[in-house]
Amino acid sequence: MVSLRSTAAVVLAAGTVVVASCSKKETTGPSTPRVASIVVTPGTHTLTALGLTQQFSAVARDGQGNTMTGVTITWASTSPAVASVSTSGLATAEANGTTTIVASAGSVRGTASLTVAQELAEVVVSADTDTLMALGLTLVCTAEARDPGGNPIAGKTFSWASSDTLVATVSAGGNVAAVGNGTVTITATTDGVPGSIELVVEQRVSTVEVAPTTLGLLVGDSVRMAATVNDAEGYQIAAAVADWSTAHPSVATVTAQGKLEAVGTGSTTVSATVDGVADTVPVSVWASDVAVVRVVAPDAADFGETVVVDIMLDNRTVPYLTGALSVTLLWDPAVLDFQDAFIQEFSYLGGYVDSGAGELVFYVSEPAGVSGDLCLLTVQFGVIGSSGSASPLDLELGQYVAAHSFIDITAHAVAQDRVLNVN
Repeated sequence: MVSLRSTAAVVLAAGTVVVASCSKKETTGPSTPRVASIVVTPGTHTLTALGLTQQFSAVARDGQGNTMTGVTITWASTSPAVASVSTSGLATAEANGTTTIVASAGSVRGTASLTVAQELAEVVVSADTDTLMALGLTLVCTAEARDPGGNPIAGKTFSWASSDTLVATVSAGGNVAAVGNGTVTITATTDGVPGSIELVVEQRVSTVEVAPTTLGLLVGDSVRMAATVNDAEGYQIAAAVADWSTAHPSVATVTAQGKLEAVGTGSTTVSATVDGVADTVPVSVWASDVAVVRVVAPDAADFGETVVVDIMLDNRTVPYLTGALSVTLLWDPAVLDFQDAFIQEFSYLGGYVDSGAGELVFYVSEPAGVSGDLCLLTVQFGVIGSSGSASPLDLELGQYVAAHSFIDITAHAVAQDRVLNVN
């Protein structure tokens, strides 16, 4: 028996030889695997603060589900404004929203969902200053919601509250108004999370006003001075204590409580000082045997108002003052408009008014002598000056020379002026 695998030729018939050869199958070797899928982990993730990062990883697999190595992965974010991703798959939160993180190898892609949703961690309240130095001053507080990374969260609304409305109030928009001295906490709340700032209301001295504004005293007189202390908004500082002093203690002295006493003839000033802010008024002291002719008028009046000005004779220490007196009253006609004048308790000897020049002159006498305090003349003015203007009310005294039989009393009388301000 002849095997076909062991011989190359078989005789099929006499004289005929067929040569047969075994055919050989071509071998090409194992085929290269192809990426069939990419799996990205984590498949979903949420970042709660801007700037936070998340590392993604990608695994390439063949058609049999086997993990493939050496595959180059390319990373991308479908919404880079929400989250960016590096070449190594590290994603960084940029803004609230959702994006898809894509890992690619050729045309094969794998994806993961990434959400950026800032969580409220704190509320920060701020202001330009933490101290209000006058009542009535206002201050705008601002509130900012922040995530755990300290980044601001947009779109939040806040409710506002004050811990002590007797110190400061706060509006729905965060506007703070100073009401009284003290410390207050202003709180802003959103989504149940509060934030606060501590403010201090502490009035600071802006002005000191001493009253009376001018003084004419006789030796031995005393008067209680008053100092009104205001902050920059014109509110009085009730607890302020003034430090009193006089320029010439030989003329007048003043106690710590503001009691002024005339001790010698001459001129001086009295001052009240609070926290370095001072006001000073003039003081004239005359001998006890003179009479004082003075203007009695309000310190201030409004435009259109009628004011009454009295010219008084203070004659407390001279029992019987006799003689004739010339009295001149001067004012600013642009501020005060003369309306009328009335002689009171002296004998009227004559006089005249020049309203355009702001001058009134009258002559009075009392041959029998007078004692006590008397009103010589009452004058009515209309206020025509603008706000902030002022008019002097100056007196000049002289002897009425036409009355030769009368004694010259000017040596025994002095004048005291005033100023009227327009509100």
